[in-house]
Amino acid sequence: MPLSGGGIFWGFNVFLILLGIGALVSAVGLLRGNRAAAIGGIIAGWGYIFVVLLDLGHVFPSTPDSIPLMLGLIEILDAILADYVIILCHRGLGHI
Repeated sequence: MPLSGGGIFWGFNVFLILLGIGALVSAVGLLRGNRAAAIGGIIAGWGYIFVVLLDLGHVFPSTPDSIPLMLGLIEILDAILADYVIILCHRGLGHI
């Protein structure tokens, strides 16, 4: 049963905004050669995967309609890209 209410909706939006800002800050840090920014990239990647899994698990408020095909594909692509970010950040840190 999905959770409902304005608090969940706004919490979801605030989390996504902070996640996006954190990802951009990490990207700028990586472009400037800051290896520590890779940790931010790993956190952002896991954050995106977490959001996709919660959304597919119907934790967030949803409409009576099922997830449209295009939105489902975008979420799958988001998770794949997040996986690449996590792997590349670990590689940049020398973990793999």
